[in-house]
Amino acid sequence: LDQDPKTGDVTVTPKKPDGSTYPPGTTVEIPGKDGNPIIVTIDKEGKGKVPNSDLPDVETPGTGKITEPGQPTVEVPNVTTPGKFTPETPV
Repeated sequence: LDQDPKTGDVTVTPKKPDGSTYPPGTTVEIPGKDGNPIIVTIDKEGKGKVPNSDLPDVETPGTGKITEPGQPTVEVPNVTTPGKFTPETPV
């Protein structure tokens, strides 16, 4: 999970054990606020985006899940979703 330092949006790029990306249409669940997962659909570049507004207020650890089309869901332990980004107020 990579968080953009300007916008706070998070790019999700799950990788298979061999380092390749998942196919388009794969869904990824990452920990969200109040125990509700954030669901991201992977695009043709092997990435998905989570807007800053959808992130939990604080960094949230938990278990992620990856579901490739036509395949069983794979659990990913120790996933930490970054907290919502708040731009610094100039002093």
